[in-house]
Amino acid sequence: MPALSPSKSNAPFSDRFPFDIEKRILFHALALPPFYPSKEVTDAEFTTLALAAQTGRARKAGRIKARLETQRAALSCMTVCKAWKGEATKYLYIEPYLTSDNLYAFSRTLRRGDKRWSDINIHPASTPGRWVRTLDLTCLHQGEATLHSTILAKSCATVFPLIPNLQHLSLPAGLSASTLHDISEAAFASKLVSLLGLEVDYEWQQDPEGRPTSSASELLLSMPNLELLGLCGPGNILAEAQPLDVGNLIPHLSLRRLHTLLLQGVLTGPVLASLIETDLPSLTRLHITSFWQYPSDLTETFQQTHGSSVKCLSYMPIRQTERPSTSPEPTFVWHPNVTHIGFATACCEILTQGPQTGLSHLRLSKPGPAGNETGDTEAVLACLSKAKSHGISLITMDGLRWVKLNLGEKAMSTGYSGQMRVWAEKLRAVGITMLDMDGRSYPSTFIAGVGHGLGPFRDGSRRRRPSEGQGTRVRPEKLYEDGA
Repeated sequence: MPALSPSKSNAPFSDRFPFDIEKRILFHALALPPFYPSKEVTDAEFTTLALAAQTGRARKAGRIKARLETQRAALSCMTVCKAWKGEATKYLYIEPYLTSDNLYAFSRTLRRGDKRWSDINIHPASTPGRWVRTLDLTCLHQGEATLHSTILAKSCATVFPLIPNLQHLSLPAGLSASTLHDISEAAFASKLVSLLGLEVDYEWQQDPEGRPTSSASELLLSMPNLELLGLCGPGNILAEAQPLDVGNLIPHLSLRRLHTLLLQGVLTGPVLASLIETDLPSLTRLHITSFWQYPSDLTETFQQTHGSSVKCLSYMPIRQTERPSTSPEPTFVWHPNVTHIGFATACCEILTQGPQTGLSHLRLSKPGPAGNETGDTEAVLACLSKAKSHGISLITMDGLRWVKLNLGEKAMSTGYSGQMRVWAEKLRAVGITMLDMDGRSYPSTFIAGVGHGLGPFRDGSRRRRPSEGQGTRVRPEKLYEDGA
């Protein structure tokens, strides 16, 4: 079909797409997929959206790299034309990459934009503050400049009131109580969907009326719409914790939409006591540090209270201690409906007792030396390779990446990857598929045309944003809600 020219057409000729199409192109080029899991538990999300262990750390590093790539691409798109500049600028601030080098510049830009805005405008907040949706403050130590705690507190006090549409917040270690109070007073507190990195302590405080409270509990009271919550214990997690004797005065939280909870190194404390008393009807995912048979342990009580609704469970090891971590023996008694479970602790005895029939997906850590908390991984694999009635169909090995097929059969059969290939063949005979931390099944050299490092959850294109396991993208017209 010949191309139309201005002389042969009644309408003015334009060599550009409609701007709505260009906005959609920019969206697919610059928008990042959701980084948090959905409420429904799937095999793909259990493998690729882990919040802890080596998979979680690798996923966080990949997210930071994706932010940097998005910023570089957005800066390039801003130089195309004036229309693209206004649209691409939004993607610079939706999920900014903040370090100690640019935190002050970021707060200054928000403050300058707020000074140019007045309440007679059609939008309820100033730009670029109203575009910010995700704020990750855990990378502030990666800059060359040293960030003092006072400067961090002042910057947070400046930034938080100017980002009313924030939905995802990741906190660094060592935040003061005044900064937590600023977060609870911010306009985005009631809209926040995910909160990660909140540090909790083991000591109760008293409010002006004499009731027991804590700064972290007061913060959570202002966030009724949380769907993902990550708590971190104090640095000395095995410090002597005083017994909690506060009667019926424990504050109850409102977290009815919470479906994913991360308790990393939390042995006891006011927040954990409040969570035990709080109704959590939507809780389906639990990542928890195992303090089995430790004194003053409240994690056992928490699992007994809320374990029946959990479908995806992950046990994390205890850090900063020579005492080995062990998974609780009554795990399947506390969690009768679990279908996906991950162990970074000793678990051989639990699985040999006979897991529940509903269990289908198991995640294990990289094997270590004898006596280590992961030293029984091979014993678990040996047990599963002999039984056919356990119900497990998938095993994900945390910390494992298969050696590529094009490197040759010798490279694939040596080292840790070669060792796991042997186990994968044995497990395959009993109907179990072994996956690496990227969700790929092992490359097979015995079946022609099969096995190029492709598994059931990857399409082999090595894209930065795989279509599965990353949630559903928001449509461009719904990306900037609340008048953004």
